[in-house]
Amino acid sequence: MTQAGLTVSLIPAQTEYAPRLTQVDLSLSKNFSVGHVRVNPKLDVFNAFNSDDWTGVSSMQFGAATYKRPSTILQGRVIRIGADLKW
Repeated sequence: MTQAGLTVSLIPAQTEYAPRLTQVDLSLSKNFSVGHVRVNPKLDVFNAFNSDDWTGVSSMQFGAATYKRPSTILQGRVIRIGADLKW
């Protein structure tokens, strides 16, 4: 039996890692009353510093066309505005 090719790992196992994920989420809210109604407006900012780190790759097979090409990227900055009303 002959073998046509041999795959040799050039990088030792468990030595390549994705970049450290840095995401900062902020939330602001304030309670106040208007008559007999309680209002709680909210502002949320997800990924406040707009980090573009990748969290997944297409292939880790050395020599492949998609070797270490990012496939999953952290979603950009998102702002959410809302309010809770209680009466």
